[in-house]
Amino acid sequence: MINIYEDNTLRRLPEKRFESLPKTYGDEQGTLENVTIETSRRLKKYEDDSRCAERFMKLVERYTDFEEITPFLIHEFVVKTVVYIKENQYVHSSP
Repeated sequence: MINIYEDNTLRRLPEKRFESLPKTYGDEQGTLENVTIETSRRLKKYEDDSRCAERFMKLVERYTDFEEITPFLIHEFVVKTVVYIKENQYVHSSP
């Protein structure tokens, strides 16, 4: 940036070009900030997923040799259950 201002002062940079640079740099900075936010979001999701996978693997190692499936065992492995209501079982089309 300093070199750009020096070039402008010494008239080595056309005025129109100099005037367009702050917008160009501002746009680039905005884009880079968005990329940084998205990358941070993806990294957090990856880390969260990794923790879940590690937890699951520890459970699998603990229960590799079981005789029967008990309610306790199911509760250990099931984090949540999602149930949806089916709105239309059959879709009828008009002839």
